[in-house]
Amino acid sequence: MATIGAAVLLALLVVPAPWGVVLVVGAISWEVLEKAFWFHRTKRFPVAVGPEAMIGQPGVVLADCRPDGKVRLSSERWNATCSDGANVGEPVIVVAVERLTLIVSSTRPGTRPAPQPGTI
Repeated sequence: MATIGAAVLLALLVVPAPWGVVLVVGAISWEVLEKAFWFHRTKRFPVAVGPEAMIGQPGVVLADCRPDGKVRLSSERWNATCSDGANVGEPVIVVAVERLTLIVSSTRPGTRPAPQPGTI
């Protein structure tokens, strides 16, 4: 938006009449193209915040999950539910998030990942 404002000021105060219009139209075109470029470019980035960003992240059990317990994820302590059970110190993977509770699955051999809510 600063580009358009500067172009309008230049068109009114400095640039001769026919070129002022060209300058303002060019500035508007530049802004539209720049916004379209950055919108298209940033659509490829994965989600970096919110519950969706936590799914698939590894954590460590702080209090036995049988089925409810505590998990450390990214230096934060979370309430967790683990349907197959997990002991203190075991690594787990986040498979879903329900409000403020992580649904986790143990990564030890012989356990299967917990199904995500809403799937069969």
